[in-house]
Amino acid sequence: MICDDCDEFICSQCAKTDHKDHDWKTISAAGSQKRRNLNKTLTKLKEEDVKELDKEIEKVLVKFLEEKHSTMSDYSLIDNLKDLENLKSKKERDVEKEDFSVRYRRGDISEELLESMMGQTLNLYDINVSERDSFEYGCKNIFALEAINTRDVYVTDYRNKSIVRLSPTDSVLRLPPSTSPFRRWFMSHPASRQSPSDSVSTVFSTAPLIPVGICQSTERGLLVTLKDTKSKKYQPDSSSRRLVRHVILTGDVICEYEYKEDGQTRLFTIPYRVTQNSNTDICVVNRTGISDGELVIISSSGSLKSVYQGKHQGLQFNPSKVVCDFQCNIIVSDNLNSQVHLLNPNGEFLKYLLTENEAIRPSSMSLYKSTLWVGNTHGLVKVFQYYNNT
Repeated sequence: MICDDCDEFICSQCAKTDHKDHDWKTISAAGSQKRRNLNKTLTKLKEEDVKELDKEIEKVLVKFLEEKHSTMSDYSLIDNLKDLENLKSKKERDVEKEDFSVRYRRGDISEELLESMMGQTLNLYDINVSERDSFEYGCKNIFALEAINTRDVYVTDYRNKSIVRLSPTDSVLRLPPSTSPFRRWFMSHPASRQSPSDSVSTVFSTAPLIPVGICQSTERGLLVTLKDTKSKKYQPDSSSRRLVRHVILTGDVICEYEYKEDGQTRLFTIPYRVTQNSNTDICVVNRTGISDGELVIISSSGSLKSVYQGKHQGLQFNPSKVVCDFQCNIIVSDNLNSQVHLLNPNGEFLKYLLTENEAIRPSSMSLYKSTLWVGNTHGLVKVFQYYNNT
């Protein structure tokens, strides 16, 4: 959320407590409003305010916003406009007009602001992994895997109707009742959740659409990938529904992402897995065939940012899972080629984080802080230490 009265980013909890009487809105709503008024804002800056600013600021800031605003997340757009306004107001405060003197002091530009404008040098050797542990979970395809801390993970295979909590040291810790929240979340009509006592309750229904993937939104609520059951699996027609839905826990819909900005071209064939960056971009594993797929990246406002098809060296790409690190870098597993790809926040390939030597046929992943869990089609779970020193 963003509080207009305090001019700062806040969480949804603070919006209900410290800022409950203030004028606040979601980042996506604020971003949409800023985009509508962007031309007017930049025109005023160029014609009036920029005349009072340093020429380098005019060259860098205004040109940067003009050229890059369409690819920025709502969060980045709001943040950069705030920085620009702060620089202007700081400069105005430093000019003191008196009867006999005028004093001017140049303001400082923070390192963070310079990086947001000019980018930064990235040493790919600073991002790497090292294997910490591994353990077997039978000879079954690990369908879903979700870490709850640095040592425990929930696992379910493709056919099993139960969910098991595992640890590299303690092996199987607990076997919940036969009704699996993974099974319900990923494969049936109602979206469900599991209580600490392992009971399962229905949170809301998505009928007649079937949920395929689910994640917690970095804004609020959940992101759920949905598909219909009536049309051909990889050949959607005019009546097909293939979308990502942003909902709160009551089932109320915040937003749906189904078509590109023209309102006609589909974003997805089968939206399979989904996650959201801390910059609010939504990353979706889109299955386009039995062994084919791509990674679709959209902003929280719904605009398509990029599509990563991963076909390096002419290889077929079959993404199975996507996660994001604290710097919004994207980690996507390729089941067919036994690879894990590292992408920058814009969906551009950086390097192979893991290859067949470290991860054979990865089918699921989970990143908890600096611990990366990777499950494969043979029931093997590997635990890696994830280093990002950039």
